[in-house]
Amino acid sequence: MAGAREIYAMARDGFLFPKSLSKTSVKYKTPVMAALFELIVVLVMGIGGTLLFYDYFGYSMGIFYSWVFWGALTTLAWVIYHSIVNLAYIGFVRKIKEMLSLANISAIILGLIGVAIFVLTGYYAYNGIGAPYNYGLYGSIAWFVLSLIYVVYKWHKKEIKSTLLLDISES
Repeated sequence: MAGAREIYAMARDGFLFPKSLSKTSVKYKTPVMAALFELIVVLVMGIGGTLLFYDYFGYSMGIFYSWVFWGALTTLAWVIYHSIVNLAYIGFVRKIKEMLSLANISAIILGLIGVAIFVLTGYYAYNGIGAPYNYGLYGSIAWFVLSLIYVVYKWHKKEIKSTLLLDISES
């Protein structure tokens, strides 16, 4: 459900996905449309990746390598995402001008320690790993670079907004 929540938030903020993916269930208040979209993407990518690896490596190893690739890709993407969130917190507390509270200082220090742990574990996990296991690393790096290009493009067009900052300024 983490992916569905991220899709929902980006659709709500008009960042990457259409507004229709920000609809929630009336009864449970969960991001149903985003979850369905994520399910479709996972099925298409999972089946497509399995068929691609099956064609290249054969039946048993192709299926295994496909799972390794997607596992490595999503794990590294998760690490990059959470590292960015940890680092973005520093800018957030500066914006709301509460930098020197004990809670914020400890959150910043713990966030930076978390990023350092992520970097170290990523380094040791992928250091010296051979093909096809490293394909997940290459896929993650490509995904990250494409994401940065998209963010810079949206920033250049002045289309980046945050509902969180809008909520703070309205209150």
